Amino acid sequence: MNTQSARKASEFCRVMSFDKHNKPHVIIVPGHDGAQYRVIIRREKGLTVECHKVLGNLGFEACPGNSNGHICYHAMAALLYAAELAEQQVALCEKSASAMRLTNLGWKAWPVKSFQGQGVMYLAVRKGG
Repeated sequence: MNTQSARKASEFCRVMSFDKHNKPHVIIVPGHDGAQYRVIIRREKGLTVECHKVLGNLGFEACPGNSNGHICYHAMAALLYAAELAEQQVALCEKSASAMRLTNLGWKAWPVKSFQGQGVMYLAVRKGG
């Protein structure tokens, strides 16, 4: 998991729209070489992330990292940014066991699935950013 790039990119994210619960739904995330990515966070039936590279007037193309069995760092950056807006601390975990250990310390944990592929990671949060 490329959490280092995710943490760096999260500093420059911006929310494009909010869901019906006033939580970030579509977030623009910077990528390498000046690219921009549109990340959609869905909170129905669990937590899923979808990522597309913005091609300007040409539309969007699926992010290869989020489509090939991984959660891309753009999606992780969007999750970090959304947690920051909610004044939450967040831990990005590769394995369920890591996230579950944090629940013993008062954190809440969820699996995060790629909307575009088979990627899965785990997100643990707690109040107090």
